Parts: sequence; structure tokens; C-alpha cells
Amino acid sequence: WKDLLQKNLCFPVYNINETILSYLDDLFIYLNKSQKMILHGDINSHNIVRGEDGVGIIDFERIMIGPPCLDLSQIVEKVDSDSELDFYISEFEDNSQKPAVRNEVLEWAKWGEIFNCFYWICYFIEQTLSGKELGANWRKKHYDPMIRRLYELNIS
Repeated sequence: WKDLLQKNLCFPVYNINETILSYLDDLFIYLNKSQKMILHGDINSHNIVRGEDGVGIIDFERIMIGPPCLDLSQIVEKVDSDSELDFYISEFEDNSQKPAVRNEVLEWAKWGEIFNCFYWICYFIEQTLSGKELGANWRKKHYDPMIRRLYELNIS
């Protein structure tokens, strides 16, 4: 990803700069030091089912090994409120650890979101360079918000 982004620094249309590249360095440092585990790869409401015996996860076609932030960011992104996030966290930890666990979950989710931003930014650039036109609407809906979101996340 870094080579792709560096090669396109000179094209203002992509809105890539040295700050974005430094964020990518920070991301890879974080990912390399993170513990690895089995990930679903596509965790979303369509792949979570609830039954009499509890909650289950289906559709493991994108299963992989990686840092938990990648799955966690997809879950936290869909949470509508702090109380809903606290509910999910309480399912996994006792209340005495809740503030520490909550902060750790949010930190993991932030790094997962940064990864997702870079994924879609590089996807757009690769598609454009290969001659595939994704269109102005795709860029407006997906690419530009990813660039803005990287700055909003205040990586440091």
C-alpha cells in the first residue's frame, strides 16, 4: 500500500500527502505488535443470528488470522450509542474491568477503522490506475469520506 500511495503523492486528485503516509506507518506498527487470532472477516448484522440458545455467527467464507481490530471495527461502527456499546462489552467482561475494557475496545476499533480506510483508498487508486472507472458517485460516497475520516481519527 505504501508504494502505491507514494507513487500517487504527485496527483492532487487522490488527496494523498505525507501525513496520510505517516498514518500508514503507524498502522503497520500497531498491526505488527497486536496479538493475532481467528477472525470472521465480514462481521455484520447479516452474519449474526440470535436463537433460543444465544447469539451465533455464520458465513465464514472470509475467515482469516489477524489482529482483532479488523473484526471489532466492523462491529463498533454499527453501534448506535454508548449504552449499546457498554451492553456488548458487559457480555465479555465483569463490571469491575468495564472502563479499561471499553477503552481497549475503542482503541482496537479505531485501528481497525484506519485499516479499512486505507483498504478502500488503495482499492480506488488501483482500480483507477488499471483503467476501471468507478465513477464520481463512488468516489463521493466511499473514497473522499475515507480520506476525511483518517484526519478525524487523530492518529498519534
